[in-house]
Amino acid sequence: MFTEKPDSGQFKQEIKRRGITRLIHFTTTINLLGIYESGFLYSRKELEDLDINMTDILDYIQFNDQIRYDNKNYINLSIERPNSYLFRRFIDNTKDIPYIYWCVLSIDPKYIYEQGTLFSVTNAANRHNQKVVGITGDLNKFKMMFEDRLTVVSSRKTMVIDRIDLPDAYTTHEQAEVLVNLPIPVADIIAVSFPTQEQLVKAKVALSGYDCSRFRIECGLFRSVKC
Repeated sequence: MFTEKPDSGQFKQEIKRRGITRLIHFTTTINLLGIYESGFLYSRKELEDLDINMTDILDYIQFNDQIRYDNKNYINLSIERPNSYLFRRFIDNTKDIPYIYWCVLSIDPKYIYEQGTLFSVTNAANRHNQKVVGITGDLNKFKMMFEDRLTVVSSRKTMVIDRIDLPDAYTTHEQAEVLVNLPIPVADIIAVSFPTQEQLVKAKVALSGYDCSRFRIECGLFRSVKC
């Protein structure tokens, strides 16, 4: 059940001030079919649990990344734009599979102020971020995602990221994440975007038994990746 954070009013003000219109989740059209068939976008943990009682759903669902280290209880989302670093990685990993096509889900931003939602200023799998910066659900951590300057430490290097010429709705680090720990119903997916007319048509054919009225072409979401 969707429950708002106690200070949801302050979150709503910040969302409005920044002009945030959507949360983002990228997936394949195979996964999209599973989402529409089940009626929900689930976390990996929930999908694993469903494998016991609802194996037919998992016939259509493939996990995006078999070696992720972040918490499987959460759905990983970004704000306003895809995480192009990871998006490129997933597309490259599937480029030789002819039936894999990618799409981007735009999700109602209300999940930012859902009670169980957490915020990570960089990729949630980053160990330094987990231990030193922290992944929490408070308003200060949400605002920290938009700091003018962020220092991101990884196992390979330390980066200082300056917020230069970014739209107000964009997080300072493109890999910042919003972690949602409850299923997201299809009704809260406000758009499903594809890079080309050809892929849009193929998706509509594959999901011909479902409402495809929110399917659209939005090339800008795929600009930094090759689809």
